[in-house]
Amino acid sequence: MHAVRGIFVALGLSLVSFTLSSPARAQSAEAIAAAKKDFADGIALEEQGKFAQALVKFRSVAKVKETPQILFHVGLCESKTGALVEATQTLRRAVDTAHAEGNDKVESAAQGELDAATARLPRLVLAVVGQPTSVEVDGQTVVIDRPVPLNPGSHQIVAHYPDGDVTTNVTVAEGATAKVELAPPAAGGTAEPTGPVVSAPSQQNQNPVAAPHPAQVDRGTPKTHDDTLAWVLVGGGAALVVGGFVTWKLRGDQIDTLDSICPASDQCPRARESEVEDAKSKGSLYSTLSVGLWGVGAAALGTGGYLLLGSSSDSARVAPAVAPGVAGAQLSGRF
Repeated sequence: MHAVRGIFVALGLSLVSFTLSSPARAQSAEAIAAAKKDFADGIALEEQGKFAQALVKFRSVAKVKETPQILFHVGLCESKTGALVEATQTLRRAVDTAHAEGNDKVESAAQGELDAATARLPRLVLAVVGQPTSVEVDGQTVVIDRPVPLNPGSHQIVAHYPDGDVTTNVTVAEGATAKVELAPPAAGGTAEPTGPVVSAPSQQNQNPVAAPHPAQVDRGTPKTHDDTLAWVLVGGGAALVVGGFVTWKLRGDQIDTLDSICPASDQCPRARESEVEDAKSKGSLYSTLSVGLWGVGAAALGTGGYLLLGSSSDSARVAPAVAPGVAGAQLSGRF
C-alpha cells in the first residue's frame, strides 16, 4: 500500500490556489475560506483513514473549485469507500485534466489510483433471451451487449419484456465477474430468471495493484526504480576516491626520492639530473591524477547517493494546497 508518489528534492509545504478569476465561478471570500477549511479537514481525515468523512469535505471543496488535485482526492476517497464506479470516473477526469494542464505529478498519481480501482471493479455480464424493451440495474438503464461495471455489493436487475418484467438480484465482490441469464416471462405469468453465475476474481484481481496511501504517493502508476546504476556510481565513486589516495601516496614517494637526491631544492647533483627530472615528472603526474580521481569520484558518489535517496522519496502525498495567485500542484502540500 505504501509506495509512495520527488527525487532527492525536499517536498516542503506548497500552495495550490483556487483561481477564481472566471466570472462564472467567482466565489465570495466566505466561500473560499470555508473551502480552505474543508480541504484542511479533508486531508486530516484522509490521513486518519476516515475516507467517508473526508469525501464529504473534498466534494464540498470541488463545488467551489474543481482542480485535478481535488478530483484526485475525491476519487481516492470514493475508491476507499467502495464506490469504485464513481472512483474510476472521477480519477479518469483527474488524469485528463492534469494531463491538459501539464501537471505530471498529479497525472501520475491519479493514474496509479485509477489502475488500482479498475482492477478491483466488479463487472456484470448479461445473457438475455428474447428482446426486452430495456434492462435496468438499480433503476438505471444499461447496454446489454457489454459488461456493466458495478460497485461491490447487491444489485437489482430488471428486464422489461412486452409480456412482463423479470427481476433478479445479484451480489458481486471486488474484482469478480457475475453472469446473469434473463429470459422472457412464461405464458400467463412471470418467469424466474436463471440465477447469477459469479466467477471468482482472477488471481490478478485478487491481488490488485496496491493503492498508495493518501499520505504517500507512489501514485502512480508506481514506477519501479532500478537502483543498479545508483549503486554502480557509488561503488565506482568510492573506488576512484581510493585511487586518488593511492596516486597521492605515489606522489609522496617521488617527493621522498627528490629529497634523497637533492639536499636542497637548488643543490641537485648534475650527475643525477635525469633521475631528478623523472621524479619531478612523475610527482606532477600523480598529483594531477589524485586531484582528478577525487573530483570524479566525489561526483559519482554524489550522483549515486542522489539517485538512491530519490528512489526512496517518490512516495509523496499529492495534497494540493490552496492560496491566492498560485496555480498547479506539488507533492505534499496544504490548503
